[in-house]
Amino acid sequence: MKMEENHTASDKVTENQANLSRRDVLMQGLTVGAGMVVLGGALSGCQQNQVAEPKEMVTHGQVNIGLPSKYPAGTVSKEYLARNGFAVANESGTIIALRLRCTHLGCAVAWQQDRDLFVCPCHASTFDILGRVVHGPARKPLPAVVAQKNADGTLTVDLDKLFAIPV
Repeated sequence: MKMEENHTASDKVTENQANLSRRDVLMQGLTVGAGMVVLGGALSGCQQNQVAEPKEMVTHGQVNIGLPSKYPAGTVSKEYLARNGFAVANESGTIIALRLRCTHLGCAVAWQQDRDLFVCPCHASTFDILGRVVHGPARKPLPAVVAQKNADGTLTVDLDKLFAIPV
């Protein structure tokens, strides 16, 4: 007498699972885990570096930034960053105020003196000392305004113009 074999779908799944080695299961688990870590890190990086403007930040009106001699050619000053949300840059005589917010997704950019570039940590956009895009994904320059010379020789930045520039 011959015994009939009835295989159900669950028997086939169990057979396939039995054919997987411990190494196969471990490798699949590591692959899925690594993928989750990479994806999670990439997505959280977009949010971590968003510029958080303090409540006491003043972003309207005029700010006197002092004498032009405070800003030698080729320098960037972050003296007004925390209070007014801008840095002062001088490429070669024209002193400007720059908003240090990447025009790609709004992440905070940082001046890297050794590279003479503003660099966005989120997606690696770079900008020159005048805020012009050197390398994307950003397509627009950093918002900037030229500092105006006052009668007493000091410079003034008009924050209403700087913060009115669409990003």
